[in-house]
Amino acid sequence: MQGSVLEFSLLATGIVLILITATVFVVVIGKRAEKRYQGTNYLIQSHYEAFNSLARHRDIEKRLQGICQLIESQIDGAMCSIMVADKKRQTLSTAASISLPKSYNRALDGLAIADGVGACGTAASLGEPVLIADMRKDERFSKFRSLIDQQGLVACWSHPIFSIINSDVIGTFAVYFSEPRIPLGPELEVIVRNRDLVALIIEQEEQRRKQARFEQSQRSLFTHNPDAVFMLDSDGNFTSVNRAVCELLSLKEEELLGKHYELAVSECDRKRTSEHFEAAKAGIPQSYEIKAKDQAGQLHNLAITNIPIITNGQINGVHGIAKDITERIQREEALEFLSSHDSLTRLVNRSAMEQRLQQLQETKSETAIFVIFIDLDGFKPINDSLGHQLGDEVLIETAQRLQQVILEPNLLCRFGGDEFVAIIQNMNAFEQVNALCAEVLAVLEQPFRIGEVEVSLSAAIGVAANDIEFKHPMELTQRADIAMYEAKKRGGNSIYWYSANLDEDLGYKVALRTKIQEALAQEQFELFYQPIMTDKGKVAGAEALIRWQHPTKGYVSPADFIPVSERTGQIIPISEWVLKQACHDLQQLKRCGIKSVSVNFSPIQFYREDFVSKTKAILEKFDIKPGELTVEITENVLVNDTQRIADLLQQLRDMGLDVAIDDFGSGFASLRYLNMLPVNKLKIDRSFIENIHENSHNAAITCGILNMVADIGIETVAEGVEKEEECAYLVEHGCHFMQGFLFSKPKPLGELLQWAERQQSFENE
Repeated sequence: MQGSVLEFSLLATGIVLILITATVFVVVIGKRAEKRYQGTNYLIQSHYEAFNSLARHRDIEKRLQGICQLIESQIDGAMCSIMVADKKRQTLSTAASISLPKSYNRALDGLAIADGVGACGTAASLGEPVLIADMRKDERFSKFRSLIDQQGLVACWSHPIFSIINSDVIGTFAVYFSEPRIPLGPELEVIVRNRDLVALIIEQEEQRRKQARFEQSQRSLFTHNPDAVFMLDSDGNFTSVNRAVCELLSLKEEELLGKHYELAVSECDRKRTSEHFEAAKAGIPQSYEIKAKDQAGQLHNLAITNIPIITNGQINGVHGIAKDITERIQREEALEFLSSHDSLTRLVNRSAMEQRLQQLQETKSETAIFVIFIDLDGFKPINDSLGHQLGDEVLIETAQRLQQVILEPNLLCRFGGDEFVAIIQNMNAFEQVNALCAEVLAVLEQPFRIGEVEVSLSAAIGVAANDIEFKHPMELTQRADIAMYEAKKRGGNSIYWYSANLDEDLGYKVALRTKIQEALAQEQFELFYQPIMTDKGKVAGAEALIRWQHPTKGYVSPADFIPVSERTGQIIPISEWVLKQACHDLQQLKRCGIKSVSVNFSPIQFYREDFVSKTKAILEKFDIKPGELTVEITENVLVNDTQRIADLLQQLRDMGLDVAIDDFGSGFASLRYLNMLPVNKLKIDRSFIENIHENSHNAAITCGILNMVADIGIETVAEGVEKEEECAYLVEHGCHFMQGFLFSKPKPLGELLQWAERQQSFENE
């Protein structure tokens, strides 16, 4: 709109200039009585052609040549040249010339805009006319002496051409002669008038090009926009649609134009869509989500933006953009489902089971609650000898069989590995529960046939009831777990009920607590390190892993002493020792190219008042720089008091620590917590990485996680990478960091340093 107004203004100004120029020339040729009629007639014809070319947008070179021809026909011996300025380069180039030799024009192309550079360079630089009667006697032409002598040029009158819009110099209008010559007053005035006409032509062309570029960009933005873009009239009918609209709805453009938008909106969303449309018509931009159906009846989730179309101050329609978010919503965590479900068996996971127990306790119902803990006997040998893939198939079928006998409202959960837990809330008598457990044993005794392989399993079942006092709902699960181990001691394929006397077995744990205390005092703990690799095969860092080397029993598994130390509180000094040792070792690791270390923090640490201050003191003691230490937290840190945990994590981030969620997907966490917490790293649990190149479930979950967290700036580390095929698949799908046995097992510090030095030498070769 503005471009059109400016063009009209330029055109009107041009008409006035043409009329003024005509009047001046009538005076000039009036002094030549013998040519009066002929000259006046030619002048009017020439100006008519100039005006006609200006109005009809003829080629700019032809229009400018017309001006040159007009001047040359009226001033004897004149040879015109029009040059345009390049503002960025500060140079002039020939835009139009008729009588001057082409070789001369080519020689002047790229002429510097500067004082002292000929007539045109000087005129453009100073912004004032430069009228030279004899170029041969002017120092400003010393560099061009041979050129002008070769062409037989003597006089040059150069005028700067000024922008009509902002008065900037946009070029020069020069007249050359082959003999010394000083301009007469009327001649000079005619040149000035035509110079201004040239300015109009140049700026009209520039505005035309700008308008064309703007229209092309608008057309591209509309036509080639990957989102569906459309315009509606005030009645809601399509007046314009781009290709994406047609593809989205599987309709042709002619099938949409003139039709109401409701033809695409699902019936349940029509009322709400109408409200948003009316609001947009009232001048209020709208953003909302609806479901739309294509010609085949398939529903699409769309994010709609409506903007009022305003022309001349009036709203006469609505502009719309529809982004297809169907795939995104389907991914969302699917991932959300997996935050509370086991990815392999599709049963609810441990965190969801814990929440159900918590809810049942909070209702303070007197209804009987039973927890059944089911552990498969003989599964590990099958898994180890026949492979994880077959083992997974056994677990899937186990879940299916259990679902046949444990029905809603009861809850069946995969607790982990080959362990399943059921919460029974629709039975009151022990006999009923015993009968259910017997049915579970019966369905699991039937042989499992996976492909050509047939295997047999049994199970050990522990049961705990809420008739014995407890403080925390997970105590029921722990009791059922203890009872299950009693069933295993009795040969498996049996049921055992928890009783208070089973707590006597806790004596072993008390003894272990004493040994843990001795291990701390006698420095029996040490750190192993497992490298974290980039997708380019370089070392990005290492994870510190605690090991306990008992003087007589050898290495004690962390799976044995970590749970006990967490229950006894000994995890606090253990975790502090790990942090200090990792910070100490980091100084050596950095010299071998390992510039960062990841350290696991226990959930219990977050409930200590001195947690942040002690961590800060350790970092300061070892001069740990930002980015050199990553805190790894497990998902159960987030179970309670999320806001307080978020505040503590933010304090750690403020100290320069990175924060990673470890074993993501195996427990409680969901993307909702990633949005709430200051987390910048995420470690994908190895259960999702195993055979990812063959397991479509694992592939879908992992790719979904990678895609989602990439948009919110969170780095991902794939854990448990053991095969080249797994590594290749992860790299292909955008996972930049990995760790696992494929690269290196956890090693003591000395061995890791040697390994890192070899890696450096390989990289330098």
